[in-house]
Amino acid sequence: MKWLNIIALAAAIAVNALANILPINAMTTGEVAALYPNLFVPAGITFSIWSLIYMLLAGYCIYPFISENAKHAISVSGLFVVTCLLNCSWILAWHYLFIEGSVVVMMLLLFALCVIYVKLHKSPPDSRREKWLVYKPFSVYLGWITVATVANITALLVHYDFSPPSPQNWMIAMAIALLLIVYLINKKFGDVAYSLVIVWALLGIILKRTATELQFGPIVTTCTVAIVITLWITIHYRYRKSLT
Repeated sequence: MKWLNIIALAAAIAVNALANILPINAMTTGEVAALYPNLFVPAGITFSIWSLIYMLLAGYCIYPFISENAKHAISVSGLFVVTCLLNCSWILAWHYLFIEGSVVVMMLLLFALCVIYVKLHKSPPDSRREKWLVYKPFSVYLGWITVATVANITALLVHYDFSPPSPQNWMIAMAIALLLIVYLINKKFGDVAYSLVIVWALLGIILKRTATELQFGPIVTTCTVAIVITLWITIHYRYRKSLT
């Protein structure tokens, strides 16, 4: 299973790389996203987080080879392989403009990561090394896929020409939904890494909007307030967890 993890991760990285190098269906991942413009899309630089995610997941794959007790890592190996397959499937669905299918795959990926996350957090890590090589990779991955799922659903609504009375209010509603998820995650787990990914995504939206708007508009204001609230929630529950 240890080698299967490495093969699965290598396949996911290769498919994602080829999606932009070839590119698949003559469009890069970003060019497909541009077909479904919406206020929730962050600046391009925000997607560089994938490099961090893959490095962290590589650490997870290596951990069973360097640890005598890798029971926590091994316990989620099967689900990890599933997430890699779903990652590849999403790229194909997205690039071939099967937007409905991409949403289904993304939600399955989110569900699989939630199961991994909850399963790992049933017990604390046995060491600081395990915390950073097994637990934190899935905190960051789950955080980003949470954001990606919201973005994917928004793209689907654009695909169906869904036009809310106020796109800005829709964006505000999405930000509130993210805050609710951050609250639930931190109330239960006190996960700083997860929250920081959400902050990174919100900063990306701010960067995107300030590049196109001359004034401090409602979207930027909403994201700024959301960042402040996210940090407050995280610090609050992290502090409470440290006391228990």
